[in-house]
Amino acid sequence: MRRSMAALAKTVLKDDGHLVRRVAIVGGTHGNERNGIFAARHLLKDTARASRSTFETTVDLANPAAIAVNRRYVDEDMNRCFSREMLSRKANTREARRAEVLDQVLGPKSAEERRMDLVIDLHNTTSDCGYALMMRRDDALSHALCATLQKQYSDVRCCEWDDKPDHATLPSCGRSGFTLEVGPVPQGVADALTYQKTLELIDSILDAVESRNQALLSKKSSVSVEPLEVYRRVDHVDFPRDDDHVVAGLIAPEVRDFVPLEPGQPLLLGLDGECVKSHG
Repeated sequence: MRRSMAALAKTVLKDDGHLVRRVAIVGGTHGNERNGIFAARHLLKDTARASRSTFETTVDLANPAAIAVNRRYVDEDMNRCFSREMLSRKANTREARRAEVLDQVLGPKSAEERRMDLVIDLHNTTSDCGYALMMRRDDALSHALCATLQKQYSDVRCCEWDDKPDHATLPSCGRSGFTLEVGPVPQGVADALTYQKTLELIDSILDAVESRNQALLSKKSSVSVEPLEVYRRVDHVDFPRDDDHVVAGLIAPEVRDFVPLEPGQPLLLGLDGECVKSHG
């Protein structure tokens, strides 16, 4: 159990001008993250809401077995099953077998050309993250879409995955893709306000893809190149542990998600309430 630490940075990625023809919206990668499951179920019924003129949208539920029992997963975390290494192994869990199926629908990752130009993976979290889009550092389309959303919504954040050649997350199967993380929402329940905002953000994302496609088809400049503020992970901090390596501490109450840390600020407390680690 570790706590991630992130730093703000600015990035500029040039839009590559690739026309988006197919978009996938996926809920239930984690079976107890109900907001995304409810949103995907709604869009499966209200197909007109996700429909646009320049691209096709498909909606799917990733992990039906885990959804049925309202658990994150049944055998193993599905969102760790989509690396090239994992997909090349013999699948011996329900999540791994389902990941193979989804990879063929969204990718496959082994192919030069992916079936889906954009994958939107719907999640919720107990973290007070607001509305965070999480993506590869080199994914120009996802960064451009996030920049568009930030002009509309003050509580949208861009978070980049670690800088490495492959990722084990579901959105990495597509040509572009990101996790739409919403919080704070308890696991196993849905929250009406964040559910409604999730649907609103999906609408805005699809509208932004449509506007970009229309601009490309009319030979106009698609997306202006401008700096985007992003969060990048810079460190992991482990919890205090006792002699048996059991967690024996808590995050200090002064620590808030996405609020800058001050020098000397307490980070972790021992079970006796004393500070065992501070920032800086």
